[in-house]
Amino acid sequence: MFFRPKKIIGIDIGSSSIKLFELDVSKSGAQVVNFSFAPTPPHSIVGGEIIEPISIASSIRSALDQLGSKRECAA
Repeated sequence: MFFRPKKIIGIDIGSSSIKLFELDVSKSGAQVVNFSFAPTPPHSIVGGEIIEPISIASSIRSALDQLGSKRECAA
């Protein structure tokens, strides 16, 4: 069986910022090839829970646009 290199986009949603990163994963390991972030909208996360998902989605879209990845949604 052959291992094909993959590109993966990861996300970290925090109380102060939303971070996106693109990884190039191969047999020899993973390497970050791109990174972006956007501020988390105020009061959109309370006690670790997302209270305003539309605001969070807008920030994720902003960070994704900055990332400039060529990846397409596989879902």
